Amino acid sequence: MGEAVRVVGALRRILNVEAEREEPLRDGFRWWADRQAQEIRVLPGSEAWEDLQVEFVSVATDVCLVEDGAALREALGQLPMRQPTLYGPVLDGRTRRLRLACAMPVHGGNRLLVERLLLIAAVMQIWDARFAVDAERGFLPPSLRSRPSFTRAAGPADVLADAALFVIYHGAWGSSWDEEEFGSLPARVEGDPRFLLVHGDREFFSAWLAFGSYFPSQCLMWRAARHPWFGFGLALDHALPVPDVPPELGMQVALELNAEEFLVRPMGYGLGSWLWEDSLIRFRAFYPRVSYWPGLLENIAYAEAQRALAAERWLRERHPELEPASWAAARVPGPC
Repeated sequence: MGEAVRVVGALRRILNVEAEREEPLRDGFRWWADRQAQEIRVLPGSEAWEDLQVEFVSVATDVCLVEDGAALREALGQLPMRQPTLYGPVLDGRTRRLRLACAMPVHGGNRLLVERLLLIAAVMQIWDARFAVDAERGFLPPSLRSRPSFTRAAGPADVLADAALFVIYHGAWGSSWDEEEFGSLPARVEGDPRFLLVHGDREFFSAWLAFGSYFPSQCLMWRAARHPWFGFGLALDHALPVPDVPPELGMQVALELNAEEFLVRPMGYGLGSWLWEDSLIRFRAFYPRVSYWPGLLENIAYAEAQRALAAERWLRERHPELEPASWAAARVPGPC
């Protein structure tokens, strides 16, 4: 647990967590930057990824309490579900607490990168959670704003809001993701058997990824996409080749996948969100301009190849009604 513990300690130090606003946990800490609590902790266990032994760190921020399915649908219609960034919504079925969460694998070679990305995600989560329940500017409906999960008085969120504004300001200057990296990415991954077909140029990347022994999933990435809040950055859309999924089941599966991804074990880089759209289960992410790191693009591509295989195994086990044997007539998501 050494590298993961170092990441948690670094985030506590950089976020300047004060003792009176912190509740120590066995595997991390909970703190109150604003009215909502944020948990940063090490997830149990470790796994072998490629040739590395990795641990996992999760960041989750409370948004509100939802009492029934109608309130949940109302909240998810407003939360960053359709326009994910580095995190997505998770519902705690026991407490009915809705959170924004993310998680990342960490090892000795990527610890500084993980610290950077999770710090950006932690600040942006606080920003989103704060305005979700703001009486004047909140994007949650008033019925949910009246039931936030705050337990302490507001604190250093004003300082962290300046950090979020820096992310937004930086994004207005265009994408910092390297054109040469994008242009050479197909050649760098096409030898991996998980990449069945790849195509791309200096602005766009497309890959059909192995998804069990059935139809492949499709992963698309854009170098200079524009997010409605955070400006320019890298956008990712990974669609699974499941059959036409009805809305209720699609939302349920997406929330379950998010809970697995962010609170149990990431299937790839747990930065983004599972969602249901156009009758398909998708994983979407947006990496803002400040998150760029040399070599990160290739890591994201390999992480998505791993996500496809992990998602197929998870769906086979958890949702037999979406058993791959029934996918022979599935609609493949779009042209490559």
